[in-house]
Amino acid sequence: MSKLLIIFGLVLLMTVPVSFAQAQQAFEGSGSAVISDSLTLSDKITYSLTGVTRLAPDQSYEGWLVNSGTGALQSTGLMTVDGSSKISHSWVSPDGDNLIEDYDTVVISVEPVPDSDPGSPSSIKPFSASISPEAMTHIRHLLVSWPEGDDAGILTNLNIQLDVAIQHVDLARNSATLDDVLLHTQHIINVVDGDGFPSDDIGIVAHAQDRKHAGFAGPSVAAEGANVEAAGANAEKWALEAKDGAEDVLTQSSITIAKALLNSVAGRLDAARNGISATGMGGGEQAYVSAQKMATYSLSTGGITTPSVGDATVPMLAQMLLAGSLSLLVAGSFLFYRSRRAHRVKI
Repeated sequence: MSKLLIIFGLVLLMTVPVSFAQAQQAFEGSGSAVISDSLTLSDKITYSLTGVTRLAPDQSYEGWLVNSGTGALQSTGLMTVDGSSKISHSWVSPDGDNLIEDYDTVVISVEPVPDSDPGSPSSIKPFSASISPEAMTHIRHLLVSWPEGDDAGILTNLNIQLDVAIQHVDLARNSATLDDVLLHTQHIINVVDGDGFPSDDIGIVAHAQDRKHAGFAGPSVAAEGANVEAAGANAEKWALEAKDGAEDVLTQSSITIAKALLNSVAGRLDAARNGISATGMGGGEQAYVSAQKMATYSLSTGGITTPSVGDATVPMLAQMLLAGSLSLLVAGSFLFYRSRRAHRVKI
């Protein structure tokens, strides 16, 4: 009996490494997840990864957005690995949620198919990345809310006001009287300066100057932050040039000349809003997109090894086998020792 227990213990001990090996799998791959606009502001996330480990037929990768402060989770759908070991996957919030406002972490988990718990990720998360609190605070100031509690960010407001100024240029150029031309031209100046329009007295120039929050976001996002700074500076410069042109319009007594001068104002405002593609110089739109790219999630496994299946009982079973084998070895050794001792006593 003692020898049998020892043999069973040794057999179980030999299965432990196999069990642990079955509970482990190496993952490879790298890429990014980037948030952009689709139907509303920052409501879309796009995953692009290469060199991704292919999974078994009963497994699938799934993307998740996480709010590290509240623990809120949002699945961004199951993702497939193509024949080139790439993942190209996009998801748009059906509710129009601002994904930069609501989340700060991206996770890609490995899920069983079918999934018994589709509402949360499994314990197998080969890819994950977070934006630091320092960086996310100022990215949100640029895109979501500034001043604190406002319902729009610095660059969002910048582009809204540039659009308003452009509308007044169009209204001025389509006006039938000189008085109406001059009225809308004055509105352009007011929008640039924030002088009574809009009511909070924050104009295009002030919002463009608040691009400095890109620099406050820290070194981890410095490259795209520099692009925000450059494009925002261009928008400020061109808006001021548009204002100078509008002031020239106000001095005119001829509606024909006034409207002709408005063409230059329109060109400067359009550049401030959309940049100049021929020169590659950005404006408000490019500053906004660069601010979104400041929140890029860089995803890499680093060749990590994690459980290969969603069932957490696999590594637990291996631990139980280890404990059981040791118990059998101890029990068998004890019985063997007692039998030898009894044998000596009989002699």
